[in-house]
Amino acid sequence: MMVVNVETNPVFRAGSPERLFKAPSGWLADHFDVTRDGERFIMVRGDAAAFRELHVVLNWTKELNQLVPTDN
Repeated sequence: MMVVNVETNPVFRAGSPERLFKAPSGWLADHFDVTRDGERFIMVRGDAAAFRELHVVLNWTKELNQLVPTDN
């Protein structure tokens, strides 16, 4: 993963690319995203040929609380 400093004012100027980090073996460098706050990367690990689907479950805590209520 590389990083480049960019300036846009008064004109566009890109700095020299630098290595941000090297992905560990088995991680797919072209299957990643950045968290909304820009602080973390989410990367897929595995065989690229076997990677066909990704299931994301949202609001799972609400369903969990309905299935297993607590007395808090």
